[in-house]
Amino acid sequence: MSITTDHHPLGVPATEFCAISAGTRLLGDRWTLMVVHEMLGGARRFNEIHRGLPTLSRSMLAARLRNLERMGVALKQPVQGTNWHEYVLTPSGMALRDVLAAMGSWASTWQLSPETPVGVPALLVGLQRSLQVTSLPQPKVCIEFQFPQHVHSRGWLHAERRHVRSSVDGPEADVDLLVQTSPVVLDDLWHGRRVCEQTIAAGEIRFTGPGQLVQGFRHWFRPAEDPTD
Repeated sequence: MSITTDHHPLGVPATEFCAISAGTRLLGDRWTLMVVHEMLGGARRFNEIHRGLPTLSRSMLAARLRNLERMGVALKQPVQGTNWHEYVLTPSGMALRDVLAAMGSWASTWQLSPETPVGVPALLVGLQRSLQVTSLPQPKVCIEFQFPQHVHSRGWLHAERRHVRSSVDGPEADVDLLVQTSPVVLDDLWHGRRVCEQTIAAGEIRFTGPGQLVQGFRHWFRPAEDPTD
């Protein structure tokens, strides 16, 4: 005698009685929640999502996005007036914000330490998303970050009124403001674990550029209060 069991389209048995088991079947691989994390941070187009996950292959990212579409977590839609598409989270996907916040809080409390390395590309992407372009004193600002003794010793933010880009490959324009610090110090400032004035006084961060930009820098970024940042 054979017994058949109905399945969810993605392979979860309809008789699955444990919600956590069902959730991990759908979302528990290495990359799916990281893709959602990028989208919660504001990334909508394929290249924007990939920029935040540079070690994820493009083919694997495409597969994860298709999977999120099948689950009803994300929706692929055309960008009006262009040949481009973008990905947006559905209410189901937006509800994962609390899941990621809880995971981030747990990892910060129980798994990470002050010695945990801070990845420069990911840090720059986070700053890129939190930069409030309406606070900029001029239409375009190119910020160079120098991180001595780090594998990524330099990075850039290219900020315009309608768009911000991050890069570790080189500046796209003349540098307006130079910031010399360490990734750990910069990450601490962004997360509110340090006070900018005290950090400057201690010589842990240095600025070179016009006074208006130096004074304004500390007010340009939204603080990373959400553990999903």
